Amino acid sequence: MDDIYLKYRKEREGIEYILVEGAFAVFKDAGDYCYLEDIYCIEELRGSKISYELAQKVEDIAKKAGYKKMIGSINIQAKNPEISLKACFNQGYKILKLDGSVIWLHKEI
Repeated sequence: MDDIYLKYRKEREGIEYILVEGAFAVFKDAGDYCYLEDIYCIEELRGSKISYELAQKVEDIAKKAGYKKMIGSINIQAKNPEISLKACFNQGYKILKLDGSVIWLHKEI
């Protein structure tokens, strides 16, 4: 599993990540929130519970770090934004605000 790009982003931007076979989650400190920046899984794993499990792992890490809230975003111009939005709603996220083409979501943990 090659995670050189994620290591690069961690060094350069301060992100944290969870990497598993065929999928990853990227998150970082956003002041009062833990920002769940991205979850990606290869096409063969879509529809499985891997994205849900990664989101749960990020929340567990955030709780242990003392965060009380999560934040996430979806660009509606990205491919299939409705799938991401549905997944966020299923995870308990609520809409925080709309900023141009980006929907910001949040949840208490």
